[in-house]
Amino acid sequence: AYNSSTGITTVGTLPVTGNLTANFGGGSVSGNLNVPLAGSNFGMSLSGGISGSNFSGSGSCSGCSSATFQGFFAGAAASRAGLVYQFGAGGSLGTVSGAAVFTKTGSSAY
Repeated sequence: AYNSSTGITTVGTLPVTGNLTANFGGGSVSGNLNVPLAGSNFGMSLSGGISGSNFSGSGSCSGCSSATFQGFFAGAAASRAGLVYQFGAGGSLGTVSGAAVFTKTGSSAY
């Protein structure tokens, strides 16, 4: 997290958890992320579109302003996915940015 008003950076130490579902036929992705940071827990609900091997979108976020994300699929049959996310946490945290990676567990779920 980076607060541009104070110049203070806060580094998270707990793992981000969540899931991602890809609907390749419909060209959409959805999922959720749980981001623990500085004693707070930020839950995001994500939805977006797929373009080739890339995807992007936005989401709602508990305890913060709306989230945005961008990602890509990699590996045989899109067996992996990675994304970067950003949301405004407000208060002393400012803007939170991070990354998450996923491994395929079903026909379209990560």
